[in-house]
Amino acid sequence: EANNSLVLFSALRKDIADVLDFLERLKNEENQKALDMDQVEKLKSELAFICTYVELSYCDLELFEYVMIAKGQKVENLLLSI
Repeated sequence: EANNSLVLFSALRKDIADVLDFLERLKNEENQKALDMDQVEKLKSELAFICTYVELSYCDLELFEYVMIAKGQKVENLLLSI
């Protein structure tokens, strides 16, 4: 189970890094639509929170699930607004 958690966390970190790379590419494109930089910064902050929370969460799985569902929805909404 610990190994599985490490694999899942590693995949999550890679996904978050991919989203951050995508945002950087959007900011640097010549023909980009105007990005709301406040929304981008909020998204970066939410993603950083998720990485930190996952890394530090060890025991309360119910609370973990609740927080991750809420944060996942917030990230999804931010991505849609960008």
